[in-house]
Amino acid sequence: MKNAVCLELFRAGFEVFYYKAIYECDFIVLDRSGIMAIQVCWQLEDTTTLNREIRALMDVCNKLKVYKAIIISFDQKQIIKINDFEVQVIPFYEWAYDLKFEEKPHS
Repeated sequence: MKNAVCLELFRAGFEVFYYKAIYECDFIVLDRSGIMAIQVCWQLEDTTTLNREIRALMDVCNKLKVYKAIIISFDQKQIIKINDFEVQVIPFYEWAYDLKFEEKPHS
């Protein structure tokens, strides 16, 4: 699924980066609004998996000025709030569809 997310980001014209410090973040994306952090995970039902994905996003959001944090899953959808930190969990099919209608990145 990570390959599919990467392809969709490239097709849409985004600048895409990988981030690793203490934890790794699958994609750092630059768009008109700033920096967006994206994790890709098939399922988040396991607490260990959920904590790992959230921990990685919190790490990157605290170090970079990230305006949006997303976890792209196979079929889950929810908003996770931790203090002032908000993570949008969205199914791949919905994210890919919405991506086609988002404002394109600056060229």
